[in-house]
Amino acid sequence: MGLSWGGIGSVESAARKKAEIYSNRPAFWSDHWTPDNVNAAYPAPYYTSTYDVATDFWWRSSTSFRVTNFNLSYSLPRNWAKKAGMSNARIYLVGTNPINLFNPYDYKDNANGSYDVFPQLRAYSLGLNLNL
Repeated sequence: MGLSWGGIGSVESAARKKAEIYSNRPAFWSDHWTPDNVNAAYPAPYYTSTYDVATDFWWRSSTSFRVTNFNLSYSLPRNWAKKAGMSNARIYLVGTNPINLFNPYDYKDNANGSYDVFPQLRAYSLGLNLNL
């Protein structure tokens, strides 16, 4: 489990750049200023000299909480296992990156550091361990 409490992070400079034909931008840019959208949450992305400056406008709380891995297992009672002809039986569930409970960034996975990389993979394994 990982918990990071407090602090300030910033929307990285690459995410604040104007989109080009060969690059994507985070989804928050869909609410940028235009003459038809004057109450937008973000400035017009075409005037980089005025908005691509490291100001408190781009700050985000960096508090985060995520479960990075877990391992749950349950051993069946021995008398149940013996009735089935086994000495021991156990069922288990393992998860890697299963839950991101609080991510301060709405446009990226907070574990990766950048908006334009693949997100952390999630994996689950369910197993049964039988001993004869």
